[in-house]
Amino acid sequence: MKVGIIGQGAIGSLFAYYYRHESPTLLVKGLSKAPKKLLTLEGIQVDLDFQTMKVTQANNSDDSTEHFDAIIIAVKGYQMETLITQLIPWVPVNTRLVLIQNGMGGAQLLAKAFPRNRIYTGTTTDAVYGIDEFTYKITSMGKLDIGPLWLMSSCEWYTPKIIDAIKEKMWAEAFFSCHPNYEYHEDIAPALFTKLGINAVINPLTATLQIRNGQLCEHPDQVKTLKIEIFKVYSAINVSYSQKALSKAIDDVIAATSNNWSSMQQDVEHHRPTENETVLGYLLSLAKQYELKTPLMKKLYMQLKELDQ
Repeated sequence: MKVGIIGQGAIGSLFAYYYRHESPTLLVKGLSKAPKKLLTLEGIQVDLDFQTMKVTQANNSDDSTEHFDAIIIAVKGYQMETLITQLIPWVPVNTRLVLIQNGMGGAQLLAKAFPRNRIYTGTTTDAVYGIDEFTYKITSMGKLDIGPLWLMSSCEWYTPKIIDAIKEKMWAEAFFSCHPNYEYHEDIAPALFTKLGINAVINPLTATLQIRNGQLCEHPDQVKTLKIEIFKVYSAINVSYSQKALSKAIDDVIAATSNNWSSMQQDVEHHRPTENETVLGYLLSLAKQYELKTPLMKKLYMQLKELDQ
């Protein structure tokens, strides 16, 4: 099986490790060979020596380019529009697209650009962070929740023609079994909204306060208020969820990653763009649609928007 990976950061590199037996190809902007990377797991270092291919090569017309059975996309939400422009000229209809991303909205952009491709979307609780530019450390091998976008509830905007649903599910379960702890969902929406809720509490607060995840315990009022505002939005849009379960999931992640810096905190510290628009921005757009007041969410969104400039 030929697997392509887009995303040279922590999650993209981690999935290269998971799919290392498939000799994945890293798809990059330029043609120069990507530098070697290391993944450190319980003291063991694994070399990741990628083949590379330019993302703008025309796969349909150039015999020298490679056909990919699946392309795993692990980039930030704000990078999606530019990436899609680069992919459109050469990704054939029989290549599956797998989106692993924080926040919401990226899957809709993919579906609009590739209405006939089979698109999977999901989220992971893997914890991996950069030690330096070319080295990443896995602190927790978490869970991958994954499912077909075309079966996601309230997804009337994307209906590709699936010839054999049973055969496709068998392919998916075999493909995603490369992850050590995956769960295939017929309806991926609840898992995505659970992860969005977790990210919407932990990331903005740690980023604006510039603290580790575990230090959120010192700010219980803000955590509680943000939870209540998220619950209000989810109730309005009829997301299938339990307030008690989601609240516990948020608390559990804070506890399990207490010594970690969140990705958004790291983005702010290193003066990189954040995923503010695909996390709080997405929730605020829903709140506006249903005329809901979410003052803390809006305050944090504006603070991050200022930091992004």
